[in-house]
Amino acid sequence: MAAVREGFDVLLIPAVELSVDLEAGDGTAHLLGYFPRRDPDSLLDPSNPIARALERVRKGREERNPRILRKLAEMGMPMLVSEVREISGDGVLGRPHIAEAMMRRGYVRSKSEAFDRFLARGRPAYVDRERLSLDEALDVILVNEGLPVIAHPGLLPFEDPELHDLLRRLAESGVLGLEAYYPRHTTSRTGLLLAAADDLDLMVTGGSDFHGFPDDSSPLSGAGDGFTVDARKVARFLKACGADDTLWSQPPRA
Repeated sequence: MAAVREGFDVLLIPAVELSVDLEAGDGTAHLLGYFPRRDPDSLLDPSNPIARALERVRKGREERNPRILRKLAEMGMPMLVSEVREISGDGVLGRPHIAEAMMRRGYVRSKSEAFDRFLARGRPAYVDRERLSLDEALDVILVNEGLPVIAHPGLLPFEDPELHDLLRRLAESGVLGLEAYYPRHTTSRTGLLLAAADDLDLMVTGGSDFHGFPDDSSPLSGAGDGFTVDARKVARFLKACGADDTLWSQPPRA
């Protein structure tokens, strides 16, 4: 459950990020689920709908990864599943780990290059996989009293007013917030998202999307590249999590 880590002034909230299929023609998106009222162990119980959904996601990745590696091998970049598994450890193996393995082999200079040239949608080593529908993802989050938030919506391939219309439909479907603050959002895109959140009565969150690799776009603190999150805008989200308001009453420290 949501709790302050003693000695660190850090609020810990169990959470998940799910890739989802939107309505026909809208493509895909990432949906964040925050569970301030649930213990992590209860979320991982095999009888919990979120655990069953995550198992389905894992199977989809497990079926896709060998196909990606075969494509890379055909392009002259062979790698073993075992060396990628060393990078992922006990976590779910995915494209970021393959990108890291490519970098270690010297095939690319960075993870960003691996995605831009080979692993991103539309690139030669991309392999699609089964995803949850938006409704399925919302159901497994909401049944656990979770807070569904659309991740980095500024990266979706829509311009205003199409993006605003999509966000309106997501809000009508049950999405409660949007991640307006994100390192790859432009200033104008962030402004558009903040205005949409006000108009649609959505909570605002922020995230660095840091996955633990040195060349990820921004460290957790956001220090060094100008990325910050307006703590006052996050107050509503934290309040929904039952957090003490002293955690957001002061501007975020550098």
